[in-house]
Parts: sequence; structure tokens; C-alpha cells
Amino acid sequence: MLAPELFEAIDKAHDELSVSTLDDVQRRTAFTWAGRALVAYEFFDQTGDIRWLLDGAEYAHEALEHAALHHDPDVLDSVRPPLLHAAAHANAVFNYLAGIPGIAA
Repeated sequence: MLAPELFEAIDKAHDELSVSTLDDVQRRTAFTWAGRALVAYEFFDQTGDIRWLLDGAEYAHEALEHAALHHDPDVLDSVRPPLLHAAAHANAVFNYLAGIPGIAA
């Protein structure tokens, strides 16, 4: 038996794929995951909760993967810099909170 969430996903996929190409899906998905990553890193910065840092890294990975699968390199070029900047900042905050000497946020 299919989970109710899967029925909903199938309905959405029918609507989406009737008007979108795979490239369209990859582009939207890349920016969606990138947005999640940036917000997760922001939440980590605000709370210091390591789960947000780890989630941000996973979301960023997904964003870069989908951006790389898009045929236009501008998609990857659009999402990579802000993700790298946010990840570097979040890691600096982590190092500061962990008390690693010589590293400041």
C-alpha cells in the first residue's frame, strides 16, 4: 500500500512534469535546497544547535548536486558562492563555540 504522502507526491509530479523539463526541475530543486541550507546555517548562527549546522551541510550538498545536474553552469555559479560563504561562517562559529584557539567567528 502506498503512503498518503506518496499519493500527494504523484499528483504534484503529474502537474509539474506536464509543464516542466528535467532541467526546470533541477533548477528549482537546486534553489529550493540552497534556500534551506542558508536558513539552516542562519538558525545555527542564532542558536548554536549543531543539528542546524549538520542539516545545513546536507541541504547545501543537495543544492550543489542538483545545480551540477542542470545543463546551464550559471545555476551552479549562482548557488555555490552563497553556500560556501554561509558554510564557512557557520564553521567559524562552530570553531568559536568549541573553543578552538585562534579561530573567531
